Amino acid sequence: MSNNTVSCAHCDAEVELSEAVVHDATAFCCEACRDEYNRGLQAEESGLVQEATVSTGRVDWQQLRMQKNTLINLAGSKHMTDEQVEHIEGLLNFLDTIQDAAAEQLGEDVVFCPYPGQEE
Repeated sequence: MSNNTVSCAHCDAEVELSEAVVHDATAFCCEACRDEYNRGLQAEESGLVQEATVSTGRVDWQQLRMQKNTLINLAGSKHMTDEQVEHIEGLLNFLDTIQDAAAEQLGEDVVFCPYPGQEE
């Protein structure tokens, strides 16, 4: 990063300082990132965002991958509003976090198992 660039506080994208959206001495690459970052701060301050450890019980990881794929296809549908796509993307990020944590415990070969008939 040069002296003329900054990293977006939300997505870490590198942006020219002259093009950055600056709010309360924090730089963002665009207004959407600024707004999303501020929503996250508001949620944390209100106590709506909290860390939790959750036991999933038994999970059919192959089925979960297929369900995630359905959500991905829905998010790509032209019939979805921007808000609905944002909600689906949030759910996908949440599922990714669960899968990553499970893969650390169970191994990637279990959590990210191939679809039936798919080669590894």
